[in-house]
Amino acid sequence: MISLNFRIVSLMTASMLLSVSAPLFPTGYPRFFINSATAQTTPDHSTEAKRLLEQGIQQHKNNQHEAALQSFQEALKIFQQSQNRKSTALTLALLGDVYSSLEQPAQALQSLKQSLEIYRQLGDRQGEAIALNDLGNAYNTAGQYQPAINTLKQAFELRGKLGDLDGQATSGGNLASAFNNVGQYNLALEYLTKAVAIQQKLGNRRKEAIFLNNLGNTHLNLKQYAKAINLYQKSFKISQQLDDRLSQSNALNNLGNAYFKNKQNAQAIQVLQQALVIQRQIGNWQGQAATLGNLGNAYDALQQYPQAIKLLQESVKIAHERSLTKHEAVSLQDLGLTLFHAGKLSEAEKSLFKAIEVSESLRTGLNDANKVSIIDTQKNVYLNLQRVLAAENKTDQALEVSERGRARAFVELLEKRVSESEGATNQTNTNLEAINISLSQIQQIAKAENATLVEYSIIYRQKLFIWVIQPSGKVTFRSVDLKSLKISLADLVNNSRQEIDVDIPDGKVKVAKPLQKLHQLLIQPIADLLPKDSNQRIIFIPQDSLFLVPFPALQAKNGKFLIESHTISTAPSIQVLALTQKQRQLLPCRGNEQTCGQALVVGNPKMPKGTPQLPGAEIEAKAIAPLLNTQAIVGAQATEGAIVQKMLQARFIHLATHGGFNSENGLSSLVVLTPSGKDDGYLTAREILKLKLNAELVVLSACNTGRGKITGDGVIGLSRSLISAGVPSTVVSLWSVPDAPTAFLMYQFYQNLQKTPDKAQALRQAMLATMKKSSLPRNWAAFTLIGETQ
Repeated sequence: MISLNFRIVSLMTASMLLSVSAPLFPTGYPRFFINSATAQTTPDHSTEAKRLLEQGIQQHKNNQHEAALQSFQEALKIFQQSQNRKSTALTLALLGDVYSSLEQPAQALQSLKQSLEIYRQLGDRQGEAIALNDLGNAYNTAGQYQPAINTLKQAFELRGKLGDLDGQATSGGNLASAFNNVGQYNLALEYLTKAVAIQQKLGNRRKEAIFLNNLGNTHLNLKQYAKAINLYQKSFKISQQLDDRLSQSNALNNLGNAYFKNKQNAQAIQVLQQALVIQRQIGNWQGQAATLGNLGNAYDALQQYPQAIKLLQESVKIAHERSLTKHEAVSLQDLGLTLFHAGKLSEAEKSLFKAIEVSESLRTGLNDANKVSIIDTQKNVYLNLQRVLAAENKTDQALEVSERGRARAFVELLEKRVSESEGATNQTNTNLEAINISLSQIQQIAKAENATLVEYSIIYRQKLFIWVIQPSGKVTFRSVDLKSLKISLADLVNNSRQEIDVDIPDGKVKVAKPLQKLHQLLIQPIADLLPKDSNQRIIFIPQDSLFLVPFPALQAKNGKFLIESHTISTAPSIQVLALTQKQRQLLPCRGNEQTCGQALVVGNPKMPKGTPQLPGAEIEAKAIAPLLNTQAIVGAQATEGAIVQKMLQARFIHLATHGGFNSENGLSSLVVLTPSGKDDGYLTAREILKLKLNAELVVLSACNTGRGKITGDGVIGLSRSLISAGVPSTVVSLWSVPDAPTAFLMYQFYQNLQKTPDKAQALRQAMLATMKKSSLPRNWAAFTLIGETQ
């Protein structure tokens, strides 16, 4: 069984529901606060208003949410008529919490925003902190994750300033739930671990149970099943002792997930059925949607498809009716997968397309980093739909889905930058559906590039889908069986890099001639579709581990390297490739050489302390500079501040220096310059992302500049940041490059550029020239051209 998206339920500790010493009033609002707030009501109304407020709180505690709603609404009218603003703010906050319990997110957000605004007008910092916490939770429940993160961060920071340790732990735990929802699991772990420790110190058993449950969710997301099971069991035990049935049911649901993922199927079904009984008894709709879906997946795994379909359909229905967007997306996907297993292909296709539509709606408003991480959590739905479409022989449509599922955040970022360059900043398209690419557009891009496009899609460890789009527009689909591989494709890629002898850790498995094996999998099945003329270009669109493939060094059975037969470049997606074409056309010097900036060539900056100098890089820069009609900037003159300023105007940028990548935090990948003043000398991908560049080409002649964090959005690192900053073409490296051969290759590259505008052809000829001096791929195959080639 593969690709099941189990639902985990994160309990959010809304301040309104957790009682302490005053049983009729919510945590954070001690009795004196309520009395103070209601004291300003008129004598005729004060007793009735307080009675309604206390009645509503008790009803809410007893899960009588409709009755609580009526009580709070009546109390609100009295407080508003008497202009008692503190009591109005409190009642609005309580209303927001009831609306959340009733799964009415729009009303909840409206009430909580009004409450927050009043507290801020009154200068009531304690009330503001609590309102921020509850508003953040409401955003999270509504699937509006970026506002949730921003608001909960404010609550966390304000409660810290107020010295409210318990409140800060609560907001931190809620913030972790939001981070879990966008796939930022390490951040979630950080906040939850602190929250658990604080609640244990304070002796707050109920909150401890909640945070243990949510900590288990994070470990489940990280596939650490034994840890997750242990945490859920602890949470359930505490909830039993406290007779907290809501927490019990959620812990049981999540425990069932963990058992199933740990292949303890019998325990999973038993525990999930227990959870469902409690959830139905207490009217927990969110829990029911989750548990029904998980039970459906369990029966699917047992090939009991009618029962699985029935359960999943019920889960979809509840999630849709209650506006539980994330649950709906997951349930639709799992329903589609079960229908596929049952042989109901057309129904599976319909369910999966709907799942994609709902999943994409969850990205609205997210920043780039969170959009990248949530896309990683959603990638299986695109893969499953490709499987279904391929089974239906709808392979052209499967190509459109493949494109729709890759580099989506990158595409949106580029769309925005291109629109700004076109002067249409107010018309930036935020409609995800509108920017999806069609087959005819894909064919037009191949024609405009006059290149053969090759797109790969790895369908788990089972199949490799390959589409070849020729300049004529002809699209051909091939499928490669991966089941016979004794290792994963990712391990095979690592083995190929070891064969080249690049600086990476040893893999678990060694295979004979991995470069030939990769050629057999990636190239041989489509060899008849590739251009016979070595000058005609092929643009590879990799996925996942294939971004690390040294395509030029792939070796046929006759020993011939791929670069000897073909001109090669890469792109994160076909749509990104099209957008780099637009960027090239929008550059200021396009068609008017007088408006072009000078070239910027940097070599061997004065390195930060502890970083060795690169004399070969200085020789390289001084040799290249005359070819670009400029002078090389070397040594102490190559300060970060000065170079960044020159980058803003340069037409060509060549940086010969040290480079570094970060596989966990791709935006921390960097190139090294000279430190000065406030600048540390490390120019990071994060800093580059903020620039607006006009260069038509950036070459990073340094180690590992093409690497970073591999995600469903492509490689997050220097190349992505440069393209996002406006550069249509980048040349970057896939490993630690040797000094002298790199200097030779780069000189050859720029010499070739004097003869041809085709950057891919210039790079190919440079590789072939370097190969004649040294046949080892390590010395000539590291660099790859990403983006526009003309």
